[in-house]
Amino acid sequence: MPTNEIPVDFISRLKIRCKDNGAKARIKRSGGHSAGMSLAEGEMEIMRLRPPDRNDLFKIYHQVSIWYTLHPMDVRNKSFGKSLAELKTKMKSKTPEREILSIVRFNRKQMILHLPRLISLLASHKISIDYAGLIEDIKYWSKRYKTGSVQSRWIREYSKIECSETEKEKENEAC
Repeated sequence: MPTNEIPVDFISRLKIRCKDNGAKARIKRSGGHSAGMSLAEGEMEIMRLRPPDRNDLFKIYHQVSIWYTLHPMDVRNKSFGKSLAELKTKMKSKTPEREILSIVRFNRKQMILHLPRLISLLASHKISIDYAGLIEDIKYWSKRYKTGSVQSRWIREYSKIECSETEKEKENEAC
């Protein structure tokens, strides 16, 4: 899948900008309709971070910026599927599995609407997210590649960790 450094640079600038609590609050509130603040104020904060000019990409960067302000634990090179697998391990329940199996069936617009639930679950368990990688995944959500789709990669990485834990349990039982 194609990758570039634009999301990484954007997230780096977002981290720095969010050290200013006023800027962070404006970005956070731009996701809803807060009293006394227009959507334009939050969008201006995002524009200061220099996202790509294309309107469809701006919406992705804007949404990810809002999620970052709610859960600013960013890490590089950790797919969202691996973050969800870590969540399942910590929760010891089927919730993440149901969520991921349903979210991978959605188109990009629907997925963006349902992703905040998973991000809030990750935040509540203090599990980091690769926001630059998440931007790339959202951008290429509907694309198919030789290696598969973003959805199949998320499920593959989610399941791989689950399988390795099952193997560890079997080894412990044998001892």
